[in-house]
Amino acid sequence: MSDLLQDRILQILTADKSPLRDELLDFTLEFLLDRKLATLFDPKEAHSLIIASLTEINASNYIERYSLPQWDRYLKRCKNSQAKIGIFVPEIVQQQIDDLLKDAMLPEGKWVPKVFEPVLIRKLLSPVIQQTLVNFANKLPRPNLDPISEAASQFGSSKLGNRFAGRFSKLKQSAVFSRGKDMLSDLTADLEGRIHEIAKDFSSTAMSEGKIALQMRLESEEGRKIMSEIRRHFLSSLMETTLSELNEDIERYPVAELTRLAPAIIVESVKTSFLLDALTEELDALLKAEGDRTFREILDEAGILDESLKTIRNISAPHAKDYFQDPRFASWLGRLLASEETIPLDEVFQEPDKDQ
Repeated sequence: MSDLLQDRILQILTADKSPLRDELLDFTLEFLLDRKLATLFDPKEAHSLIIASLTEINASNYIERYSLPQWDRYLKRCKNSQAKIGIFVPEIVQQQIDDLLKDAMLPEGKWVPKVFEPVLIRKLLSPVIQQTLVNFANKLPRPNLDPISEAASQFGSSKLGNRFAGRFSKLKQSAVFSRGKDMLSDLTADLEGRIHEIAKDFSSTAMSEGKIALQMRLESEEGRKIMSEIRRHFLSSLMETTLSELNEDIERYPVAELTRLAPAIIVESVKTSFLLDALTEELDALLKAEGDRTFREILDEAGILDESLKTIRNISAPHAKDYFQDPRFASWLGRLLASEETIPLDEVFQEPDKDQ
């Protein structure tokens, strides 16, 4: 009897069209959708599984098989399409971004001095500032050390000009003129030396003084107006920038080589209490927020319940037939029907006792 029943069950479940198989699939799906997340999800078990999966070999495999190929395909798509950032950001959102940034303050950058040693930055930039100031000073008009020759040249080659030049030529040879010229030359040299010293001293404090001056400028009415114009110009230009242009700057760095360093970082990170505690806290927060909700409620809130059911059914139907055609299922079904614990069929289908 059990063999005939087994064959009948297998025939029904493995048929090309089986309403009962579809009904069983729908029942299973509906059953799972009505389970609360807390009944199917254990934070501790999830925590252990996640930590166990964060190995160097797993991370390396993911990077080589997925991350780097995805990045290459992304670069190719951007290059071929020449898509601009603006196509992803509606105009109303662009305006909202501008409004949000309107009152935004410049970052204080308290972490910057820790990352960039101020002494080294001054050593790097001070000569640049100094040279800039010196170049500016060198372009300033200098006193003429031979004004007599210049004045005589204004008369040209006329008779009066020749007489003027001759008389002043004798004056130039006098001791008084020579001493005056030397004094003026010394004064000029001293002035140039002082300019170099001032430029050197200023360059060492220019960064801190420049920061104060910039802050004062930004707080002024005109400064705020200019910053508003800069912000709008930046946003409008950014919207016209192609993804490919942005990627050109990223590609200046060894992206693939840097990405391949991630596995070692991951392995080291899982040893820290910071990551372990954060993972526990986030899993607990997820369960607290969604634990009392069913999968049906979550999908319905997202507006994809019907679409999800349809997709799962379409995907599962062919596999359900294959599942029941698997010899292991037939073997299990045979053992189930032959089990001593199996309830006789006459008891299964008998009418329930009305007195119970």
